[in-house]
Amino acid sequence: MPYVGIGAQKDSKNSLLGTSMLKVYGIVVLTIFLTLAIAGLGKHHSLHPSIQPKLETVSDIHDTISNVLISNINPENIINNLRRFTKFPHIAGTDANKKVADDIIQLWNDIGLEDVHMNSYDVLLSHPDFTTPNTITIEDAKGKQLFKSTGISPVIIPSEQSSKIAGHQWLAYSASGKVSGDVVYCNRGLPQDFENLKRMNISLKAKIALMRFGEGFRGDKVRRAQENGAIGAIIFSDPDDVARNGIDPGDVYPNTVWMPNEAVQRGSILHGNGDPLSPLYPSRPELFKSLTVEQARREGIIPKIPAMPISYTTAYQILSRLKGRPVPQPWQDKLLILFVVVDHLNLHLWCLSAINVTYRTGPGFQQGDKLTMDVHGKLKIKQVVLWIFFIDHLLKIMEHRFLSRSQLFCRKIRNIIGYIRGKDEPDRYVILGNHYDAWVYGSIDPNSGTAILTEVANAMMHTINKTGWRPARTIMFTAWDGEEHGIIGSTEFVEEFTDILRQRAVIYLNMDCLHGNSSFYARSIPSLHRTLVEVTKRIPNPSKSEREKGRHTLYDTWLKTFPSSIQEQPDIPIPGAGSDHVAFLTYAGVPVVDFTFKNVTTYDTYPLYHTMYETPFLNEHLFDTDGFAVHKAVGQFWAEIARVFTDEVVLPFNSTELAAAILLDYIPKLGEALAPLKFFHSAIHPAVQQLAYMTKAAQEFLHLSRKFERIMYFTYNAFSQNPFDSRHIMAVNERLMKSKRFRTNSIHRCFINPRGNTNAPQSRHVLYSVSEQDSYSSRQMAAVYDAISTFSKADTEEQRIKLGATIAYQMSIVQYSIYCSSNTLKDLI
Repeated sequence: MPYVGIGAQKDSKNSLLGTSMLKVYGIVVLTIFLTLAIAGLGKHHSLHPSIQPKLETVSDIHDTISNVLISNINPENIINNLRRFTKFPHIAGTDANKKVADDIIQLWNDIGLEDVHMNSYDVLLSHPDFTTPNTITIEDAKGKQLFKSTGISPVIIPSEQSSKIAGHQWLAYSASGKVSGDVVYCNRGLPQDFENLKRMNISLKAKIALMRFGEGFRGDKVRRAQENGAIGAIIFSDPDDVARNGIDPGDVYPNTVWMPNEAVQRGSILHGNGDPLSPLYPSRPELFKSLTVEQARREGIIPKIPAMPISYTTAYQILSRLKGRPVPQPWQDKLLILFVVVDHLNLHLWCLSAINVTYRTGPGFQQGDKLTMDVHGKLKIKQVVLWIFFIDHLLKIMEHRFLSRSQLFCRKIRNIIGYIRGKDEPDRYVILGNHYDAWVYGSIDPNSGTAILTEVANAMMHTINKTGWRPARTIMFTAWDGEEHGIIGSTEFVEEFTDILRQRAVIYLNMDCLHGNSSFYARSIPSLHRTLVEVTKRIPNPSKSEREKGRHTLYDTWLKTFPSSIQEQPDIPIPGAGSDHVAFLTYAGVPVVDFTFKNVTTYDTYPLYHTMYETPFLNEHLFDTDGFAVHKAVGQFWAEIARVFTDEVVLPFNSTELAAAILLDYIPKLGEALAPLKFFHSAIHPAVQQLAYMTKAAQEFLHLSRKFERIMYFTYNAFSQNPFDSRHIMAVNERLMKSKRFRTNSIHRCFINPRGNTNAPQSRHVLYSVSEQDSYSSRQMAAVYDAISTFSKADTEEQRIKLGATIAYQMSIVQYSIYCSSNTLKDLI
């Protein structure tokens, strides 16, 4: 008999006594525990006066909290927030923008958010010379001035637009200096437009490119003009896009939402996102910047040529004088312009009428007039002043010269962050974000979103105080700075906290601003489509006319306005660029939703986009005239989808829809792209073979996703029926709830290539990234399609063999991500 057994036998009497006492103690402890537990449950329900005792399931409780939260969104608060945030122009890096940041912090603290603080970076920003506006001058052959633009848009509503700097017309990061050359009309500045000019034997070398806004990012237009030899760029808004009802006073702002005749769209022409001097790393003041301004220029991040926006009345002064052949029909919309007369140097409106202008390509003017763009300014980097002038010999051939003053500064930007800490999983973040910096007053872009975000925070805190509810996971509220200059604040944040976000961020919910008032609209990834549809079915329709037609929810009008080929699902495109969700998705692999309200139009955005006329009058009297019902509906959606991702025990991602999109959409399109290359059989064979392997991997991913979805469905139903069963809680937490959290989030992370795209290291997502041709648009499998594009331009068989292998290699990287996703869904390796 072992020694231990002998000892036990020897003290058997004492052991029996000890066992009895332990049982008694155990009963006492259990009784106390049960008493406290019952009392705790009673207290829990006493803190929820809106939750009736008859509610027995988690689903019932969630529905009640949802109704309370949705009803707590107050449009009056949104109006007041908006007026507070838009009193002055508040460009990133200015004292006025810091004042807005201080206002947000004060409001968030007053609301009751926790740990409200600033997250700051020192970044390169561009500001105009507010003492002297950018101008264009036209002179006749004798040097008499025929026309000079003011470079300043006029005040229309003095009570809201009285700032002396509000009207300045400029593009951020434009080069400064004097340029000269003939004007060439380049349509939209798209790749095919420059190809058409080449086919017409029209060179842009030493010329000024005149282009229209729309159908792509303005910075891409300027970059292409520079790459094609242009020494300057002018961009204007065509009335066919922004004043479609005509340009009579009654047809434009302030009587309608259409752009008035001297308004311009401002914006950034920076190529890429984040601080241009510290790519891929956070621009903390104590960290070394890897690039200088001149290096950033050489790498094409900052343009080398001057650029400026002009009004459509100024554009008429150029277009009506251009010589050359008429442009192709697709290049010419119906430009509605003004008859004008010139009295000395002042331009007077003689009468308003609509006529058609024949667009011509140029270069040069018909009557020998000279167009002067005199561009000069200074660069100021940490108190070092550099004057940049273009070489003097260009002045000797002066036929087009403009004046554009711009300054570059290293300035501090300030992100603002606040929390509602989760009670169960405080280290899991549901992140809500909007930026607060604006080109001018910003009542639409971005502060319609800022005002709504602040009210969402207020409604959530009010719900907590009213019901005792608290989110299971932490809700993070973020107000980004420097977005307008190049999505800088959010990009620097993601670069600094990438590892933490990859581990803890559940989802990022972005709302930049309203874009219209017709319908809800969202961009997201396939795994979120089902949840978006379900949430919008719970939000009341803000449009009275839509309700009268039987469309009572956001979903109803969304489906009607933006239908898709999938039954009962609206069109939900992949997010492109242009707002703060980009780095979260393409760099960190965090699932995102980017949503807004918009109108059905072929133009990219609303007519008064980035003008000085974005003040509260626009929101209240033209955009959302029914008591801010649209602003309210957006807030209700934002609050509810955040609640869903904080409270659902099983996160509502759907890997089946992602797998189906890969197998049934992305791979067939890739096969179509490869089909024309099969003529080069030996060179393209590795890629064709890889496509078959990828298809098989996607089929397995879809099979495992469907299996996993069934398990999740069963678990969720069981949990919702009996959430207080400790055995079930253990089963959920230790197997399925944990599995869903880590596995599904890991599925999204599987598609991040830490090496990044060869041509775009900031784009690390192998499925979704930003288009190289249009920085506003998304692109699927960018590295694969880049390789296919290069292959199609190869001249020799040796090049094609090498590039065919490159295509196959890039496809295998995507395929590896699919393998990773499948393995994540399995219990065993």
